[in-house]
Amino acid sequence: MNEQTPQGPLAMPNRNLAPSTDMWQTQLDFAGQPQAQAPQQQPLRKLHRLLRGRYLVALILALVCAVGGGIAGYMSQNPRYQSRGYIEIKPFLSSIGEAPVVMPMYQAYMETQVTRLQDQRVIQRAMSSDKWRSLGRGMTDGEFRNFIESLNVQHVKSSSLIMVSYTDENPQAAMVAVETVIRAYLDTFEDVDGRERRDRLAYLDNERNRLIREKNSNQDQILALSEQDGTPENVAVFHSAAVQELVRIMSQLTEAQIKLGMAESTMDQAPKNAAATTNPSSLTPEQIAMVDPTMAQMIATRRDLDFKLQSMRKTLGDRHRVVIEMTGRLEFQDQQIARYTEMYRKRYGNQLGTMAAQGAETTIGPVALDELKRNIEYLQKMYDKQLKLVTEIGERAAKIQKLKLEVDQADQNLAENSKKMEKERAQQALEGRLNVLSYGDRPVSPSQDKRKQASALGFVGGGAVPIVLLLLVGLLDQRYRYSDEPTSDVSGVPLLGILPNLPDLLTDPEQAAIAAHCVHQIRTMLQLGSHVEERRVFAVTSASPGDGKTSLTLALGLSFAASGSRTLLIDCDLVGGGLTHRLNVKSPEGILEALAHRSLLDYIHNTEIADLAILPVGGAHAHHASSLSPTALRRLIGEARKHYDTILIDSGPILGSIEASPVAANADGVILAVSRGQQRPLVEKALAQLTAIRATIAGVVFNRAQAKDFDRSVSRMSMRSMSRNATAEASALVKSGKSTNGARNGMGPVAHAVAKSFNPANGDDHG
Repeated sequence: MNEQTPQGPLAMPNRNLAPSTDMWQTQLDFAGQPQAQAPQQQPLRKLHRLLRGRYLVALILALVCAVGGGIAGYMSQNPRYQSRGYIEIKPFLSSIGEAPVVMPMYQAYMETQVTRLQDQRVIQRAMSSDKWRSLGRGMTDGEFRNFIESLNVQHVKSSSLIMVSYTDENPQAAMVAVETVIRAYLDTFEDVDGRERRDRLAYLDNERNRLIREKNSNQDQILALSEQDGTPENVAVFHSAAVQELVRIMSQLTEAQIKLGMAESTMDQAPKNAAATTNPSSLTPEQIAMVDPTMAQMIATRRDLDFKLQSMRKTLGDRHRVVIEMTGRLEFQDQQIARYTEMYRKRYGNQLGTMAAQGAETTIGPVALDELKRNIEYLQKMYDKQLKLVTEIGERAAKIQKLKLEVDQADQNLAENSKKMEKERAQQALEGRLNVLSYGDRPVSPSQDKRKQASALGFVGGGAVPIVLLLLVGLLDQRYRYSDEPTSDVSGVPLLGILPNLPDLLTDPEQAAIAAHCVHQIRTMLQLGSHVEERRVFAVTSASPGDGKTSLTLALGLSFAASGSRTLLIDCDLVGGGLTHRLNVKSPEGILEALAHRSLLDYIHNTEIADLAILPVGGAHAHHASSLSPTALRRLIGEARKHYDTILIDSGPILGSIEASPVAANADGVILAVSRGQQRPLVEKALAQLTAIRATIAGVVFNRAQAKDFDRSVSRMSMRSMSRNATAEASALVKSGKSTNGARNGMGPVAHAVAKSFNPANGDDHG
């Protein structure tokens, strides 16, 4: 069937477009509105969904646990009492006939006494006292840790007082603890301090004398080493002068060696090379190496690097990291040789050129050559003698420098020693300045009472525990429990209606009337969509088997037929074939033959119900789904449009069957049946699948709803009048001749209720 795409805001999506890459891309729903958008749940709505139906239980449990938590929190805390004692340490030092002086490093001394009051020896001595043991307290590890945690010692700011406080549930124990700690402090450090201080002073005095002896010894050695040069400073001056003289002699020796080498080379060269030798810039590194040891060493190093490089290239190849690195080293060595050659040419080129020119014009005789050699021997002796002198003076200078550093270090150590001795003498002068003002006062009122805070915390925490547990239960429970949940998870998908949870043997007229009313309401919602004349083909599917899609299809078919619409039911559920079985149609031929022969009317069976026909599943089975052609299916639906007002197609589950996707894609609207207790992820996947194939979702029908779902969707007055209205509607249909008595027990309770609603006289016969 050729469809023209309408324009405007209510235009349907073009089915020829490629499927969207985003499965939640916005489409237009059955009424022309956007549908199937990604869920955008607010936090409060999500909490409501998790606690829904559990509010009363949550409230009762929260109140019980909150009261219990408050009582437990109040009982878990006991009031604590604090006792305080004070020790005064005067900061002034005084002697007879002298004015008081402020004690040096007084603040550091006070901090030391604070640390001493919390020393392990003091605490152990205090806990071992008779007064503390008389309270029934012991010295276990736990009690020792508790004593340390309850004890607080601090220097009162801007004062000469140290406060010792102890917090305990027993006020008498707090007072005794402060007293025993102060007395243990006095007993532990009063005698020990004096003895330790005298020992420290004696050690510092001995250390001072040792440092003085070492300093004097080093100074005597410095004078002895510099005696022949006058002063230590002269040693450095003489060493510098000797080094300069050594450099001068070395320069003369080098020049003489160069002259000798050039003379010997000139005697051996051919006359034709004389002109080339006279040019200093023509000196090669090899020629320079003949008279210069440094150049000879550099050339030897280059030769060794080149040999290694050639060996590596044969074994590792040119691109290996080690070969590349060795190539760089060889290039660097070549650069060093080139720079040294250039420097050598500039420094000795003129002399070498002159000597070469002279050698080219005249021949140096053996006498001149021997004189040059004797001069070199003389310079070599002078060089060795001067080198020995430089070494001797340098050793003395190094020893003098080392001794000077030791003297400076001794001066620093003596200064530090003097500071320590001054501090010890100051602390010794402080003896007798300590005064205990209070050994601990008696606490009157609690200093810490956290019972109210603990009770409030326990109340809040106890009340939150059951709520959190119920929220976790809600998170773990992924089933649909209420009728509005499927559409609230995916915005834009309307709820067409709800169907009650009916027993297989329906005997209650009121239940049957409510069920029939719900089916008629769903049918009305489908008929009220935009472009009604183009919305005639509906596919009914579900996320998984057992959601009641076949019952819904049959019930809607009965409702459409009762409203005067020529209705065709197509059973395309190749696995279940539910429509065919419920209408008791026994035919070996059906939908597959209609698709193959392109003939619809030859395989349609009219039912005993007026205006209701069915195209049965025939002999089709699950394995025939792979041969189902979307094009043939579209052609079959187009043929059905010519003869029927409404076509309802019952397909398999959208997630579990092959035939469901082409059926949903070619229908004008897809009705998704969701039963109570269905898993939420399955429904979300089903909606995503329908959106991916660009199917038009007409809406969701919530099946097996409970009474509270009807309380939210249908007023109580409407529920009371449904039975009477349904009976009146059935009578009108009977008078108009549009009713039938062909409903069978196998239809199911919902379809049976619909059939009974427009033929109440025969309702009982339908079971």
